[in-house]
Amino acid sequence: RFGEEGLNGPGVGSASFHSVDPFEMFRQFHSSFFNSPFDEFDSPFGSGFGGFGGFRPRQTGPRRQQPQVHSVSCTLEQLFHGDTKNLLIQRKINNSDEDNMIELTIPPGTLEGAKFTFPGAGNIIQGYQDQDVIFIIKQMTHKLFVRNNDSLTFTLTIPLRDALCGVSTEIIGIDSIPIRIEEKNKVIKPDTVLTIAGQGMPRKDGGRGDLYVKFKIVYPDTLQEDIKEIISELLPGLTPE
Repeated sequence: RFGEEGLNGPGVGSASFHSVDPFEMFRQFHSSFFNSPFDEFDSPFGSGFGGFGGFRPRQTGPRRQQPQVHSVSCTLEQLFHGDTKNLLIQRKINNSDEDNMIELTIPPGTLEGAKFTFPGAGNIIQGYQDQDVIFIIKQMTHKLFVRNNDSLTFTLTIPLRDALCGVSTEIIGIDSIPIRIEEKNKVIKPDTVLTIAGQGMPRKDGGRGDLYVKFKIVYPDTLQEDIKEIISELLPGLTPE
């Protein structure tokens, strides 16, 4: 038969026509010889290949868990000397909860924001990679010192008399050792900064950073007339340059 009847009829000698997936034909043709390089991708035509727009590799092996992240507060003294903390976290072992104690060693001079990672110390769940635990150092505010990497800044409050006549005093360093402050040969101004080498925080490569001493000058609210006269006689009249 020929013509429309020949195409539609299922009689003897007739042929049936079906839509063909070219990727499936290619897969079947090569399957008896070798594994197809396309086996690792999803077909955009719905047969072993992913959606339109490109190939996407299938995920194999255990899936990755996002890490547990914990903040660890430390005093400036702890970061100066170094410290060891036993930190208790909770984790899941498949369907059970348990406590896990982790020992964190903090080296001297550790910076704010430093991260310490413990691989596989978190959740252990079938079908997933063991979860990592990350501790991030948070430096607590100090009442006397301000830190900038390996340097420290200390603000020393002095009366106007000492600013004019000179300073001789002691402060206690971050290591609890007294530091002598002697500044007698010049007038101390509000922007004066005294640098003391080697009295800052420990450095990774050895040694210590510097300590910067700033001065806060306390001025009297009022002066008696006789004091004004004495100051006027003793101090030269200075004009701005």
